[in-house]
Amino acid sequence: MWLAYLIQKRIGKGVVKVNIVQFGAQPKSLGGKISELLKEDRHEVLDFDLKNGFDAMIETCVEDVFDSFSPNIEVIVNYVGMMHNERIEDMCIDNFRQVFETNCLSLVTLLKHSSKYFNSRGIKGRFIHIASNASISGFTGMGAYCASKFGDIGLIQVAAKEWMKFGGIVNAISPGP
Repeated sequence: MWLAYLIQKRIGKGVVKVNIVQFGAQPKSLGGKISELLKEDRHEVLDFDLKNGFDAMIETCVEDVFDSFSPNIEVIVNYVGMMHNERIEDMCIDNFRQVFETNCLSLVTLLKHSSKYFNSRGIKGRFIHIASNASISGFTGMGAYCASKFGDIGLIQVAAKEWMKFGGIVNAISPGP
């Protein structure tokens, strides 16, 4: 699967085994499939998702998860996201808010605590955000989703510059349908 290949490429060349934490990778989703492929390649993968009680928008929940990690996590992959398909003229503001908060707020929370985790342990960690081709181009009926994904890319660019101080790497991958 090409996305698993891209994630492995972002992890680094010559890496035999990496401890990876995935957020929002539901078992039957793209993230779940990638988790299986990474495990087949002998990487240790931990998955956190709403299905198992994890909510990336609740900062105390994110803090608790990061506090539970041993000091050997090297890669964080973020899949957390949602969408509502509505044309702007029909858009429900509450739906827009929910999409934007889910996609952007969860990313900020995960970036914040990933950075603290890596920085406090002297780890040159990697954060890979699975964005969307909606982060590059707007699509009819997807205003909230596209706006949030464009925002995600801005956050990723800022984080990439901020993480350079401790040798961390932040990337986004923007797959399409």
